[in-house]
Amino acid sequence: MQKNSQNSEKDAVLLLDDMSQIRTAFVQLFQDLDIHLDLFVCSNYEEYRLTLSNEDKRKRIKCMIIDLSNTPSEIDSKKYYADELIKKEYDENRIPIFIHSGNLQHYEEFKDEGTVYRIEKSGDSAHKICSTIKLMHNSEFLNIFCRNGLLEQKIMGE
Repeated sequence: MQKNSQNSEKDAVLLLDDMSQIRTAFVQLFQDLDIHLDLFVCSNYEEYRLTLSNEDKRKRIKCMIIDLSNTPSEIDSKKYYADELIKKEYDENRIPIFIHSGNLQHYEEFKDEGTVYRIEKSGDSAHKICSTIKLMHNSEFLNIFCRNGLLEQKIMGE
């Protein structure tokens, strides 16, 4: 079991999705695939903000899975508040971010950005994401770009 060097707690993945069946699928897949990371599950933007406002939890987050549309008005307007959240994390904390959405055809951002993965929702998309996260975790990839990660430590050391 991987431990965070700053905390005795396990590293974590943050999931933001308003659909309960998607959240349930990810929770089940983390168990089924034996992914040794905690999963912080958020069903709305307020839960997301509360999770990130907890500094202990924030330090543990090594990866994010974010749905673009988490309110009915976003689906209609095709203006996604999640875009701001993704941009902020991408700029400040180059961790892997999976944009998991059924609205990617209406979203032009992050098409070729190294640590951002655009995954169209489908019957097997959650499994693909979880399998990729497990591989990233097992290979230590998740510890390269995160805050106080291997890359940051190396730069600061030099």
